[in-house]
Amino acid sequence: MRKIFLNSILLLCALIVGSGSLWATNPSVELTVTNLELTGSYSSSATKTIGGVTFCHTDLMKSTDYIQVKASSGVIYNTTPFPENIVSVAITHNSTARSTTIWGSSNGTDWTQVQTGSGSITANFSGRNYTYFKITRGSNAAYWSSVVITYEETVTKHTLSSSVAPVGVGSVTLGSTSVGESKTTTIEASATNENYRFKNWTFSGTGASVANTLSASTTFTMGTTDATVTANFEEIPSHTLSSAVSPVGAGTVTLGSSSVKEGSTTTATAAAAANFKFTGWSISGTGASLSSTSTNPTTVTMGTADATVTAIFEAVTTYAITYSVNGKTTTVNVEENASVDLSAPTSGIPLGYVFKGWRTSALDKTNTDPNDYVTSATSTANITYYAVMAVMTASAPDSYEKLASNSFEVNAKYVIGALQGGNGGDGTTVMYFNNYSAVGEDLSWGGCTSTPSTNSPIQFSLSGTAAALIAKDGSGNYLAASSAEKKFAMSASSTTVYLNSDGAIKTASDGNLLRYNHNEGNGGLRWYNGTTGKQAYFYKVIDNCTYANFRTSVPTITISESCTDGTGSYFATYSNGSAFVVPDDIIVYEIVVDNSQIVLFDYTDGDIVPANTGVLVESIEPGIHAIELSAEEGTSVLDGSGYENALKPSGNAGINAAGMATAAPGCTYYKLAFSDSNMTPSTLGFYYGAGSGAGFDLDANKAYLAVASGDLAPSRFLLNEEESGATNIEAVDATDEAVKFIQNGKLYIKKNGVVYDLLGAIVRK
Repeated sequence: MRKIFLNSILLLCALIVGSGSLWATNPSVELTVTNLELTGSYSSSATKTIGGVTFCHTDLMKSTDYIQVKASSGVIYNTTPFPENIVSVAITHNSTARSTTIWGSSNGTDWTQVQTGSGSITANFSGRNYTYFKITRGSNAAYWSSVVITYEETVTKHTLSSSVAPVGVGSVTLGSTSVGESKTTTIEASATNENYRFKNWTFSGTGASVANTLSASTTFTMGTTDATVTANFEEIPSHTLSSAVSPVGAGTVTLGSSSVKEGSTTTATAAAAANFKFTGWSISGTGASLSSTSTNPTTVTMGTADATVTAIFEAVTTYAITYSVNGKTTTVNVEENASVDLSAPTSGIPLGYVFKGWRTSALDKTNTDPNDYVTSATSTANITYYAVMAVMTASAPDSYEKLASNSFEVNAKYVIGALQGGNGGDGTTVMYFNNYSAVGEDLSWGGCTSTPSTNSPIQFSLSGTAAALIAKDGSGNYLAASSAEKKFAMSASSTTVYLNSDGAIKTASDGNLLRYNHNEGNGGLRWYNGTTGKQAYFYKVIDNCTYANFRTSVPTITISESCTDGTGSYFATYSNGSAFVVPDDIIVYEIVVDNSQIVLFDYTDGDIVPANTGVLVESIEPGIHAIELSAEEGTSVLDGSGYENALKPSGNAGINAAGMATAAPGCTYYKLAFSDSNMTPSTLGFYYGAGSGAGFDLDANKAYLAVASGDLAPSRFLLNEEESGATNIEAVDATDEAVKFIQNGKLYIKKNGVVYDLLGAIVRK
């Protein structure tokens, strides 16, 4: 509200009395909507004390920021006198057509008209010795911003000074440095050194006083002489913070600091031991406190003495939940009766297989779907869940089943769908959410398709609860409630939405529904708080494809994504105690080393690699490649060639350099590796390893290269040193260490610089 102060100047002679001076001042009282505490209804009679003077007002009410005055007499007047004569009464008017009369009195009974007029007026009371005023209205209502009453006061002022002790550790702010006798001003102390705090005030000056000497912000009353206030500071003491655990041994506590200044904070973090859970905090120590006794971590505020923070734990029963994915197990301890996570595994499923569900027992290879998958469970015993995998045999479009309640399956996949509502929509076609253009910001639309068989909808996994639902897509992004109405949002960070009892998707905070708006064919998903459009639901994905080879264990070959020669191929060595069939997604080689050159002989798709045969495996796609073990013995591609495979198996338990020397005596041993720690593709090859000791260990089901030491054996065989990239043989010197691939569909042998086919014909000299 705009305030107008009209102060009359009372000119007095300055009198020097000791160190003080006699001054004329004109204090004032302002009456407004706020300090009269007006409401939207007329008040027939109300009193209010402001600035030590009691006022009575009748027939007033609040009109926006203005005092609305009803036509009457005696609208505003004071019932207790001002301490000195009134100098002026000023009315700020918001209506120039309204008439107002201002009256004055020395006793509150006998009244004299001082001023009358329309609009904003000021009545001059100078020389009248009036300590009462009254305002009356004419026949029409009026609107006043404020009424300001200015009155006289004479006082002797003295100088107020300040100081700080110790010097340099703080500052003092004075409300005024010239204060009238018996008058007050504010004083405030602030520490400027973080190691000090305010202690108390001391002061000098006859008759002076401080309202609260222990408060850093208080008031000073001036006496009859000049005065000084001193802010005294003290060094903040530190106290020892200790930690404890209840019961002993149930966990640990980590403190941000063990020495903390009074009033300062540090953190306390609890970690539960096995079979215990954190339940809360307690603290001892005078004045010490915690930001929360239930959250972990918590913040400790140090009091005035040493303190101990105690983490309270409770014994819990947990069960070992083991997940077996293709024979590899991961175990987590889950509290009794807590929900078990049955979401799909993120790794370990071989290429060519898909995850179908979890079951509680292993499954041998079968073409019949077991259909006994566990969809939800609580932790009540130690248990192993086996991932069932299968191979797709026939493809068919998915179908979608609407989620008609707020109950969902944690191991199912869902898409978002809504009827085609809005401008131009037919209200019957289901639109499926299938694309978004950005993550972490509000989008105009979430794109949809009406043909899911052609434009695949985005699939979500659901977790949490209906009141705090987490919907995560295959890219690791989350469905989020938009921060702006009529926008759509996806988030890179975990966020929640909410399901109505009928399954409709809405925000947890304001209840906006996720809806589809056709918008003449250019629409999509948005959040709405109105009833336009059609609300969205989750639809369960029904897989209509057919599968075979249901099983919980598949023999595999793992090819690391980092093990590449830089030409688009990825490599690994492999051996198996059983014969296996070569799948169509990898190439399998046996190796002959002749004249310091590697010659590779490849198996074709469907060939059977004999048991305990070391091979080099190549693929254009890294990962876990499934193989099928074979009851047939198989035949080496080198049989009948007169040459021996130089790759030796590491066995079911792995092998080290000493074991290699025993298994292949008189040989030099090589391991598939990079020559540098950066795994530079051009350095991938077989490297000499004899004499390198335990560092030359190999895991189970791998292979190493064994070259007769009597032959010319280089220190390495590089895999990608093709000078032109061609697949045919190129002549090399006897000392050349280059590796040459033969992948042109024919098998060759090179000896003494001459290349022969398997029938002995010379191909190239």
